[in-house]
Amino acid sequence: MSAPLTIALALALLATGCAFDAHRQGERCETDEQCGADGLCVDGLCVARPPDALVSPALDAGRVDSAPPDDLGPALDQAIERDQAPVTDLAPVDQAPPPDAAPPPDQAVPLTPPLTDLPLLGICPADHRCYAADDDTYIDADTPNGSFHAAPTLEISQGHRGGDPKRALIRFDLSRFVDHQWPAACDLRLRRTRDPRGRLRVALLMDRVETTPLEGWTSAITNNRPPNTAGGRLPDRFGEDLDDDEPLAVDVTDRLRDARSEGSPGLGLSLKFDPDGSAEEVAFHSLEAERQLDDPTLIGPFLDCRFTVNP
Repeated sequence: MSAPLTIALALALLATGCAFDAHRQGERCETDEQCGADGLCVDGLCVARPPDALVSPALDAGRVDSAPPDDLGPALDQAIERDQAPVTDLAPVDQAPPPDAAPPPDQAVPLTPPLTDLPLLGICPADHRCYAADDDTYIDADTPNGSFHAAPTLEISQGHRGGDPKRALIRFDLSRFVDHQWPAACDLRLRRTRDPRGRLRVALLMDRVETTPLEGWTSAITNNRPPNTAGGRLPDRFGEDLDDDEPLAVDVTDRLRDARSEGSPGLGLSLKFDPDGSAEEVAFHSLEAERQLDDPTLIGPFLDCRFTVNP
C-alpha cells in the first residue's frame, strides 16, 4: 500500500472515531470478511474501513455515496428551482407586438390652418384666415423696360396710346401650407385707391403666372420680361362696381388648386384690363402703400381663406 493512501485512510479513521481491530492491521487477506466488520482488504492487506463519504472513487466506485448532505438539500433545491424557473413574461416571437405604426386615418392628428398674418388680424373675418402677398408689381406697355416694384399702387388700365394695357402681378408664397390644412376656398382682396371719380365699374381678366426666377418672376420684372403664363385655363373674367377706397374680392380657389396640384411654390396672378367689360382704368394699393404713405389702413393684396365650406 502506498504511503499517501495509508496516511489518508488513517486520518479519516481518526477524524471519524471508528474502532478497528488493530491486530488485523497489515494482515494478508483476500476478501473484506477476513479483515472483520471494521476493515477492508486493500491490495491484499487489511486496513481500517473509513466512512463511505471519504472513500475515493478510485478505491471503490461502487461504495461512493454521492448524494449531498441532508442539510444542503433545501438550498440545492432552491438553487435549481431558481435557475430553471420557466420564463412566462415574454411573448412568443411570432406573437411579439408590432412596431409603432401610423394611426388609422380616423385617428390621425388633424392638420390646422396657418395663422392669420399679424397685420391682417383687424381686417380678417373671425372665422377666416388671411395671408398677405409676398411680392407685387405692375408692368406698363408704354414703359416696356420700366420696373415698378417700389410703386405704392398696382395699376390696371388701357395703354395711353391703346394697345397692351398696364397689368398688375401678385405673388403668394404657398410654403405656409406645408404641414398645415389647405383652404377650401380663397378670395383675392384688393383695396381700390382713393379716386375723385367716386364709384366706377371695374372689369378685369385674371391669369395665373409662374412664380420662380427660372420662369420669369424676378425683382426686375418688366413688360419686356414678364413671368410666364401658367396652366392651361382661359383667363377668368369678372366685373364689379366699386366705390372710392372700396375693397374688391375675386375668387381664386381654382387657381390655388391648380398651383397646388402642379407643386408650384407660389400662386402668381396677373390682372389686366378687360376691354370688353365697359370698364375704366383702376389702381389698387400695393404692398408698398402702407410704408410709403405711412398709413396702416392701406393694406396691400391678401388672400381671404375659408377652411370649411358653408352648406
